[in-house]
Amino acid sequence: MDTAKENFISKHWSNIIWIIGLVFIAGGVYSEFKVLKAEIAQLRIEVDKMDDQVYKEIEQRVDDLEEDGKYEKGFREGQKNEKK
Repeated sequence: MDTAKENFISKHWSNIIWIIGLVFIAGGVYSEFKVLKAEIAQLRIEVDKMDDQVYKEIEQRVDDLEEDGKYEKGFREGQKNEKK
């Protein structure tokens, strides 16, 4: 029986090496995908924070423009009332 195993290994050693190599490569690819998944999750968090910040800035700009519009409207009405 030992000679059969030794005979099989001696005939197919290159195939066995390929299989072992493929297992290590598969493990490396799996770990790379896990790292990429973690990076994508972190990027999503950062993009969400940036979206919130941009949204708040735009909202503040709109509020400022509305206040300026009200000020100008009141100013123009005041000038019309002075002319009367």
